[in-house]
Amino acid sequence: MSVFITGASGYLGQRLATHLADSGTKVTALIHTASKSKFLDHPNIRVVQGDLTNPQEILKNLYSCNKVFHLASYARLWSRNVDLSYKINLEATQMLLEASWKYSIQKFVYCSTAGVMGHTLKTPLNEDSQRAFSFTNDYDLSKYLAEKEVLRYADLGLDALIVSPTRIYGPGIRTMTSGVNLFIEKLLKNTFVTIPQKNGASGNYGYIDDIVAGHISAMDKGIAGEKYILGGENVSYAELIRTVKKFDHKRNFLIPASGNLITLMAYLESFKALCTNTEPKLTPELANRIGLNFMFDCSKSIRELGYHITPFEEGIQKTVQYLY
Repeated sequence: MSVFITGASGYLGQRLATHLADSGTKVTALIHTASKSKFLDHPNIRVVQGDLTNPQEILKNLYSCNKVFHLASYARLWSRNVDLSYKINLEATQMLLEASWKYSIQKFVYCSTAGVMGHTLKTPLNEDSQRAFSFTNDYDLSKYLAEKEVLRYADLGLDALIVSPTRIYGPGIRTMTSGVNLFIEKLLKNTFVTIPQKNGASGNYGYIDDIVAGHISAMDKGIAGEKYILGGENVSYAELIRTVKKFDHKRNFLIPASGNLITLMAYLESFKALCTNTEPKLTPELANRIGLNFMFDCSKSIRELGYHITPFEEGIQKTVQYLY
């Protein structure tokens, strides 16, 4: 098998590409930045640098492969240039689907995000759940529209399906998309850490090696036109902090902040970003998400893909050991 992977230099993509290469699979890894090729140094990986929005670059590297993992995305909840979310997440996906259709690609696995399904009140969402709330950022909306394109091509006959990772954590290269790891690093390294005063909202946390295996199982067993949630246990923010502290022997001080204070900090950070032409570390939308439940049910993936969930405490212990 020869596979084409977009986003191969990312936190998840690098782990997937390396795992496949270690198993003997020939991988063509598309990356955007040449310096990141150092993370893909493997005899079974052919690294190609290119722009996902350039059809000629994609076509010349796709024809020699028979399967596609499309992981590349513009994964920002905030952007000065809103059009980038749609140009990269939607239009580039459309182009890659069309190219895969043209070259009779055997199978196409599209990596979306569970965030497309939105937040919930008390009951975990599954693949059949209807989104109950409007979109609040262009990232989730552009990924939702891209999912529609995947399903359209599946209806045309392309063996294409969707996998939807939740919040990913675990050993891997450090990138801006490894947000859970970055928070764990703060708990491990900083003496003072600000946390929400009300931290009972739950999120779903998926161990990275489980999600890598889920992608491979989706390629092997997934059904065209279907969606599969790849995640782990539903855990509250407070439980996440307590679990990390079990394996962190350094004493630091957790400073509870009210929701209003966190929102104010987010607006100040956004204003600072506008003045300094930098990306904010916290936005009002992110501040709002902290108090919402993003719980998901992975039963379908377990049942149909043989998906395995690493116990949360075990996964956190491995992550802390890796980050130390």
